[in-house]
Parts: sequence; C-alpha cells; structure tokens
Amino acid sequence: MLVHTVYFYFKESVSEEQIAANIEGARELGKIETVKEMYVGTQADVTIRPVSVTGWKFSITVLLANVPDHDIYQDHPIHLDYIAKYKDLWEKVTVFDAD
Repeated sequence: MLVHTVYFYFKESVSEEQIAANIEGARELGKIETVKEMYVGTQADVTIRPVSVTGWKFSITVLLANVPDHDIYQDHPIHLDYIAKYKDLWEKVTVFDAD
C-alpha cells in the first residue's frame, strides 16, 4: 500500500470561493482508476501544539496499491488537468509518500 498525502497552502489573494472550488476539484481525483480510497479534509480545529504544522487550507490523502499505481495516478489526465487548473492559486504544496 502507498499513502500519498498532499497539503495545500494558498496565496493570500485567493478567495474562500476559489479555495472551495479547488477542494471540490480535488474530489475528482478519486475517479482515477488506481485510487483505492481518497480523503479530502481541512485543518481540524484542535489545540495547536509545538509540533503542529499550520497554515495549510486542505489536504488530500490517496491510497494506492503500489508505486506503479502511484505513477499512473501522477500522469493521469484528471490529475494533470487538476494541477493545470489550480496551480496558480497555490503558494506551496507539500507531498508525503509512505509505504
């Protein structure tokens, strides 16, 4: 199993409506055939601790069977279209891949 987690940080000029559209667009990534499960979430309202990472607006976690399925996901037209459509809104994106 490969767990692909992405955190999105937005430019200050980005509106809440644009963020909401970006989140809805991210849900389309779940249609990629190699995706086993996918979760989209926003930062939880929990107590911030010294080890907490903040500033991101939403994240996606995608479960894939293996690295080849991950590679298919990365090159899939739905994924590439998503990036092309929303990348100008992002200040920073961080990715964590674990197996």
